[in-house]
Amino acid sequence: MLDWNDLLLTHPGPLSETCSESEYLERTGESRTRFWPIVEEGVYTGLMGPGGHILSVPALQAAQHPVDALAVASAWQVDCVAVCDKDLWQGSYKSQDIADRIGQQWAFQLPGSTIWFEHPVQTHFGGEWIRGIEAEGVRVVAFSTDLITDRNVFRSFARLDQADPTAALATLERFGCTILGYYPKGYRAEEVEDNLDHLLHYLDL
Repeated sequence: MLDWNDLLLTHPGPLSETCSESEYLERTGESRTRFWPIVEEGVYTGLMGPGGHILSVPALQAAQHPVDALAVASAWQVDCVAVCDKDLWQGSYKSQDIADRIGQQWAFQLPGSTIWFEHPVQTHFGGEWIRGIEAEGVRVVAFSTDLITDRNVFRSFARLDQADPTAALATLERFGCTILGYYPKGYRAEEVEDNLDHLLHYLDL
């Protein structure tokens, strides 16, 4: 499984609410961000931005997927998101790092697999389905969905961080999806090929 832990930054360290402008500039210069977490006695309190302005940006919980940080960053127009265990600061994600990692996934520069599938317009590929897939030990690192108007269905593409999509295929079918294709083949396709070889062997007898 692809490890996202290397994107969690604990250095440079967080700022304090009473930090000087030079300290802010030093931290954000090191991290190459405009915002950086404020932590008081281990507790995260917000992000400091240009001019010492402090935003009460919610933290990502340690159990959440790093991709969720992009939604927080977009909603608050910030370029980093704190990661916490409850209120205790664990580190920070830079939105640019996560976007770059996803770009590498879609460009097939990192190990993984892709599934394309259709599902009714009454259902959508979202949190419940992602949690269902990730319960199998697979991470959904990116996805996209298009409406096929002439057939009134959604066609979705999901990029996973494992090369074998077998477990995710079974989960999507359980949710009522029609699998259109996937790459690479993985165990499921190999098993189908083996069964076909056995069938052809018996037919030849």
